[in-house]
Amino acid sequence: MRNLYIYNTMSRKKEKFIPGNNKYVKMYVCGPTVYNHAHIGHARSAIFFDVIYRYLQHLNYKVYYVRNITDIQNYNISSKNGIYNNIFTNHAEWSQYHINQYHNILYKLNVIPPSIEPYASGHIVDQIEMIKLIIKNGYAYIKNNSVYFNIQKYNQKFIYGNLSKRDIKNYVLSNYKNKEKINNLDFVLWKNDNNSELKWNSPWGLGLPGWHTECAAMSIKYLGCNFDIHGGGNDLIFPHHEASISQVKSCYNNNLAKYWIHHNMVVINGTKMSKSLNNSVFIKDILCNNKIFQKKSYNAMSIRLFILKNHYRNIIHFSDQNIQQSYQELKKLIITYNIIKNLCPSNKSTLNFDQVIDQCYNAINDDFNIPLLINILFKISKMIHSIQNKENCINDIDLEKIQKTYFTFLHDILGISLNIFNENINDFIDLIINIRSEIRSHHNYKYSDFIREKIKKLGIEILDSKNDSKWNLI
Repeated sequence: MRNLYIYNTMSRKKEKFIPGNNKYVKMYVCGPTVYNHAHIGHARSAIFFDVIYRYLQHLNYKVYYVRNITDIQNYNISSKNGIYNNIFTNHAEWSQYHINQYHNILYKLNVIPPSIEPYASGHIVDQIEMIKLIIKNGYAYIKNNSVYFNIQKYNQKFIYGNLSKRDIKNYVLSNYKNKEKINNLDFVLWKNDNNSELKWNSPWGLGLPGWHTECAAMSIKYLGCNFDIHGGGNDLIFPHHEASISQVKSCYNNNLAKYWIHHNMVVINGTKMSKSLNNSVFIKDILCNNKIFQKKSYNAMSIRLFILKNHYRNIIHFSDQNIQQSYQELKKLIITYNIIKNLCPSNKSTLNFDQVIDQCYNAINDDFNIPLLINILFKISKMIHSIQNKENCINDIDLEKIQKTYFTFLHDILGISLNIFNENINDFIDLIINIRSEIRSHHNYKYSDFIREKIKKLGIEILDSKNDSKWNLI
């Protein structure tokens, strides 16, 4: 088995991936807070971890993948602004509507469902039990029927800030906003709230669990206290993931996860998406004709490829132009697949396909360098076109290997659906070329040049010779 190396946020370096069980991998990823439609940031997270899920299975691991749904914290947003009152009768309907919309978007993006998708509202008992244990171990305090995590007490034995590399000495220890807290770094484990539509009974009275407690309780319920991978956006490193670690550490003196993987953000015109700026780009708006993208709608695989073209630790710059470019590149990849599928082998090969196959694995094994992997797939595309144009040849053994490799990486691992274009697209292009050749034979060069320029804009270059015309992807 080839060695996979992952950049671990905890150590700030690439580490060889060695799961706790050499047959099984346990992975937890923070899912969405379902108060609105899924935006491009949600898509980035879901698609990237979907590729990890797919690749680990390709490596013959049995993967237990947990991705949660936060359906409690969105209450404050929806009820405070009166968003759902005129459409939905209660919070449960509001949440379920957006959960359904989220699942519908992921289906279109060809994201495989996780092994289990726990809802925060369905694990209140687990959260209460965790809070009780934190109090028992002396790392929390009760104030006015709310429960807070005591950062100072925790830091006497452990290190709060180990994941984010923050020194709490640099923070003001006296609280100046919430008089209930000992210091401003303490976070709520259970919030006293008698007036909320969402509230549960607890040993401390009616209220709601804290956001950080939700993920901590759900992750250890399904994966235990020391699983393999914990992931999410890098905006969750502090305080959310830091708080998750501290709660599990204070309960069981365990590190929660061995490898911490965080992807970067998506920016719109140089600005990070945020609720306060109201600049979120919703996937539903990209997939249909609308006033934001006036030219046309885009298919979901173009969005998927656009996201995967950017290394997960780099910022993605979203623009209409970048999506259009991904669409053109998507067509090239699928045209290449159709060519490979229909190639006729010869009795020899003039190209080294073993080397390029190794390059595919080397790319993805180097901290999921998917952009490099995609570039290698385009390299394969050029090699295949050289065979199609009789510049090189391929034997049946190499053809079988490259067919399997190209399909495996493009479809099985990167998750690009191959049926979004007509399977006979190559025949259609050949038909256009033949029609143009007939036009040229009648010396109608003006119209033949018109066809050549139009088809060039679709990413196909026509190469004329004295006797015939060939085409290549550009």
